[in-house]
Amino acid sequence: MLSANLPAEPLRAIVGNLAWTHDGTVWALWRLDPVPYRYATGEDQISYGRSAAALLRALRGEPLLLSLCGRIGADDTVQRSLAGIDAARHPVYAELAAAYRTLLAGSDLRERSYWLALPLPAANTAAAAFGALSGAASQLARSFGLAPAAPSLAEVRARAAQATRVTRAIAGLTPARPEEVLWIHRRAPRRGTAGEPPLAAAHRQRRETVWRGGRLRTASYAALGEVHLDEGGRAATTAQTTTAPGGGRSLVDAGLRWLRDGGPATGGNPFSHRYLRVTTPDAGVSHQAFLTLSDLPAEWLFPGGEWLAGLHEDVPFPVDWAIRATVLPGPEAKTRVGRKRRQLADQLGEYTPGENEDPGLTEDVPDWVLTGQRQLAEEQAGLDANQAEVEYQMTVFLGVWGATRGECEERAEALRLTFSDEMIAVRPTGDQIGCYAAMLPGVVSPRVVDDYRQFLLADDLAKAMPLVGARLGDRTGQVLGLTADTGLAEPVQLNIAGWTQRDISASLGLFAELGAGKSVTLKKILADVGAGGGRTIGWDRTRSQEQSVFLRAVFGERSVQVVDLARPGAFSLDPLRVLPGLDGLTAAETFIAQLLGVEATSETGTVLAEALTAVADQPGRSMNAVIDVLAADADRGNTAAGMLARQLSAAARRPVCAVIFDERLPPLDLSADHIVFATHQMALPKRHELRSDLHAAKLPFAALFGRAVLTLSALIAKTVAFGDRRFVLVHADECYWLTREGEGSPGYDTVLELIRDGRKNHAGILLAGHDPDDTGDDTLLGLLSATFIGRQRNRRLAERYVDALGVTDRDVRARLLRTITDDLSPLSHIDPATGDSIVQPGREGEFLAKIHQRIGRLRVLIPPVDRLQAAIRTTPDATAGRP
Repeated sequence: MLSANLPAEPLRAIVGNLAWTHDGTVWALWRLDPVPYRYATGEDQISYGRSAAALLRALRGEPLLLSLCGRIGADDTVQRSLAGIDAARHPVYAELAAAYRTLLAGSDLRERSYWLALPLPAANTAAAAFGALSGAASQLARSFGLAPAAPSLAEVRARAAQATRVTRAIAGLTPARPEEVLWIHRRAPRRGTAGEPPLAAAHRQRRETVWRGGRLRTASYAALGEVHLDEGGRAATTAQTTTAPGGGRSLVDAGLRWLRDGGPATGGNPFSHRYLRVTTPDAGVSHQAFLTLSDLPAEWLFPGGEWLAGLHEDVPFPVDWAIRATVLPGPEAKTRVGRKRRQLADQLGEYTPGENEDPGLTEDVPDWVLTGQRQLAEEQAGLDANQAEVEYQMTVFLGVWGATRGECEERAEALRLTFSDEMIAVRPTGDQIGCYAAMLPGVVSPRVVDDYRQFLLADDLAKAMPLVGARLGDRTGQVLGLTADTGLAEPVQLNIAGWTQRDISASLGLFAELGAGKSVTLKKILADVGAGGGRTIGWDRTRSQEQSVFLRAVFGERSVQVVDLARPGAFSLDPLRVLPGLDGLTAAETFIAQLLGVEATSETGTVLAEALTAVADQPGRSMNAVIDVLAADADRGNTAAGMLARQLSAAARRPVCAVIFDERLPPLDLSADHIVFATHQMALPKRHELRSDLHAAKLPFAALFGRAVLTLSALIAKTVAFGDRRFVLVHADECYWLTREGEGSPGYDTVLELIRDGRKNHAGILLAGHDPDDTGDDTLLGLLSATFIGRQRNRRLAERYVDALGVTDRDVRARLLRTITDDLSPLSHIDPATGDSIVQPGREGEFLAKIHQRIGRLRVLIPPVDRLQAAIRTTPDATAGRP
């Protein structure tokens, strides 16, 4: 025995999600899925509370609810990101993954998981007696150094049938795997050490049940007992105190340490030993401290008082917790409550004056009697209101740890202070091992469980919201960043190319104020898509052509085709030469219609359609061929054809139109992995000019051409995206020029088609800007599968950012608004060199993200690859321009 509370080898056999112990008890374990609660609306919170209450009411016996903050290994994260990727074919992706492995190796990555462990009751008295005998035989065998007998096939089948009935009866239960059961036990003594096993590593160690000759052959679990538990670190303190003088410590130092920490004999400070020093042969020393709730308030707000959810969302470091409970069904609970109320009534009678007694001589009724009466009356009312209601006689345990004893003590004290005077957390002195044991499935409840037992209805416990999580993003794909909502840092991965295979639109929105990280995040996403074998095509409106520079730095010159629409000369964008078949004809008609203001149903529009049909099958079709056809029609007396031929000929003579009409230029090669349309010096009409016929009629030709050629580039991008078997991401930074004309315009309709039909064609679109209204309207914004929101200090714009997240609940909107304006990459740090406000170090690149209908906060990470780091940032060099 490691202690009176914890057997040296707690488990005898594991089959599926069943665990046999040496005392004859059989436990079943399940995994529970958390709900996204932090940004849930009031209606959703109530719905989640009802679901949790339904689960809790369905349990019977002595359930153990566990919430564990398991470590996530950097290697495990990278392995998930490499799933489905051929590293030999995609060396850049492998390079980025390796860089993220290095970056994440220095972070304490954690993921909260929830578990339900339930000792299964014996089917009848005979089965209970047989279980007790089996347990006694097992312990006797172990005392003689013999292997305990494994459970029989009949017993395994009977217990498996019991567990299956529970799984079917209670929604949301996923049977645990044998390696997960072992992980819970192996992790406990190694909390916070370098040897703490990640859950993902346990999943790779498949443990299957083997039956040979009708007998179960199972692995030995003796290694689970190779743990030394030192209550309060007294053994270590004794060793330090008794170090010989030659060891370098003076007797004065040893005495002071003895008085401060408490020695093995009487005297000293015993309350400095409220922690556990756990030693294992492979992970070394783990310092752990445990707290339990000694008092709960009579009631708490819901929504608003979810204290179990707060352990996940509000505490800045990982906290494990467990609830050990005995569930009393409604009738039994009513009987107990009735008996207690009668006892309190008798107590009240002692303070009530009799007929001949002087009331002044009678003591006042103590507050605890009145409080007890009120609480029992409320519990009775709750039991009467719902026939399915049950009572939880439960004890709550909280566990923290640290790399050193000092860090462990600091976290334990900080956690204790997070609770109010009505909800009191204490660190049981001398019962740290008992608390440790209480958080392990398969271990008999230690005495400390009874010492701190609380009584709650299932509905009240559900209002504490025990099952909340912050999972964001995908389980595969390249690392985008880390969650920043809670005390747990969890990798956020994004597999945009895989969304279409899951029948999800690969459409994203990215909005932030200037300098908040929008451009960096956009380029990071482009690099991830391209590195995974996808293609990108989009527009860069910056003077420095930052997207082109970045993509060339990542993938090399030969993989990137830059199309400078303002200074053409090396290529032709003639749609009839660049695009094949009907796509070319449609693009040519749209271009001419926008350039010359041709209405599709007018006489001129009909003539144009006929001319395009005439050149459709010509081997050398081009825009000049269309002019020739129109000129020939004009010679035959077609006035409309003559006018259109004259207008097109005049346009063709303008130098800016050479990119369309000069047949000496080769057509644009669309085979490059990455195509960037550089549009910095392109003239475009203003939004108000397009809304007014008077202003539209006075537009200069450069603005008309810029509008038409950008629309043409959008049609080319759509054709490329829909015509390639590889995943293609179309991206539009400063997207207002593409969608601002609204529904019915070629740009808007192209974006809408990419969103709606991209899933069927393995393509996606990323829209970025400073204002979500740049997308055109709420329809486009609402169709996006993911939305990223960065810092925006302008409150009016920030309101539109909240709208982009699709949140209508007033309270949630208010919280999100405060976060967007004040708490995303806040400019709260003062640069000591200049005295200017800068982003708080370590908080660069923070975004609120809504991915697959889950909202969370994350911090985007840039991989530590030198050539990427140099090319991805847009912040000017502080020394540039200085003498």
